[in-house]
Amino acid sequence: MSTTVSYKGATIATVSNQTKTLLTEGKYLEDDITLEDVSGGGATLITKNISANGTYNASSDSADGYSQVNVSVPASAVDSGTKNITANGNNQDVVGYAAVNVNVPNSYSAGDEGKVVSNGALVAQTSDTVTTNDTYDTTLINSLTVNVSGGGTLPRLLDHVEYTVVTDATSSSRQDIHLTPISGDRYLAFLSAKTMPEVPASGYTAISGYMTNVGETSTYTRKGSIRRPDGTIGTDGNIFYFTPSTGLFQIGGQYGTYRTGQVFDIYLFEME
Repeated sequence: MSTTVSYKGATIATVSNQTKTLLTEGKYLEDDITLEDVSGGGATLITKNISANGTYNASSDSADGYSQVNVSVPASAVDSGTKNITANGNNQDVVGYAAVNVNVPNSYSAGDEGKVVSNGALVAQTSDTVTTNDTYDTTLINSLTVNVSGGGTLPRLLDHVEYTVVTDATSSSRQDIHLTPISGDRYLAFLSAKTMPEVPASGYTAISGYMTNVGETSTYTRKGSIRRPDGTIGTDGNIFYFTPSTGLFQIGGQYGTYRTGQVFDIYLFEME
């Protein structure tokens, strides 16, 4: 901007983007001092195109102001629609959706209880075979085959009799039960009560007992479990007799009394 200072029609100073001082102190002036803008352009105005939100100053564009402003700011994207996710997996694109619904169904059955679940799904189960004795983690195993070699051989069952006592049997009043005779020298005889009548005020009631034979063929007795009148359990009596060579099994031991109607299981095993 440029300004001319005139007095009596004559230019006495020109000011262009600067400051000047007129020395008029103590002077008498016969006429007015005239200030005239002689730059011709006045204020510098420009057109501004705006494409983004923000604060804009004309001075930043070396101008005094804006003669026209054109605003063209793109509208922000608005999320819309709903994304439904029904299966597990990665890379689920949910950009641009206003809502996302996750509904992965569980297909578990009663047999799946205790199995491993990861991200809502059962971890694949496998089968396995073990051939040595050890402790194994079977969390991910749904079928386990055990094939451990060696070890002992289970005894072979030779005979089994369920016997009901006909009348009270004691050591002086035995009852005979006939089992398979044993010709070998290794066996196991076992007796177990299936019913337990009340114990009388005096005497005992037989409960169970067993005996083994290795290399001998005579008659053997075995102390077994009995119930005493006071209800306690004792092992202080020979409760049956067995002769391997004849298979004769006799109930009615020294202290073991068998009550009428009492039922027993009697087993005879051949040991390897």
